[in-house]
Amino acid sequence: MEKQISKRSKTEHGRGLGKHRTLVRKFRALFVKAFSRDVRIELLREMAKITYYNAKPSTLNRKRKKFNKVKAKIVRVDGFCEVCGNNAEIRHHIIQLNHGGMNKRFNIALLCNGCHAEIHPWLKAAA
Repeated sequence: MEKQISKRSKTEHGRGLGKHRTLVRKFRALFVKAFSRDVRIELLREMAKITYYNAKPSTLNRKRKKFNKVKAKIVRVDGFCEVCGNNAEIRHHIIQLNHGGMNKRFNIALLCNGCHAEIHPWLKAAA
């Protein structure tokens, strides 16, 4: 069962950024306190289920294209995985783009491929 936070998108029009940031900030506070890898993976799984708003396909495509152009400026992947500490290889949206997530630094976590595959089960099946 997916969690629905709001039915209408205020973030598409530049409003609602504060609510989005607050939600991710609360997640980060819990995430930092979780010392276990399994607990961190579970927190990221729960955040992946949250629907801030359902993005229209056209909005989602525009967001993905924009992210692909600016992702190196937003977050460099030369750090460490926020879950296990290995070298980071992936920029993971805490709240997914198709669920209303934003292409902002506060909504992105650096992950290794292994941890990212544990958050999204379909990645394990594809490998």
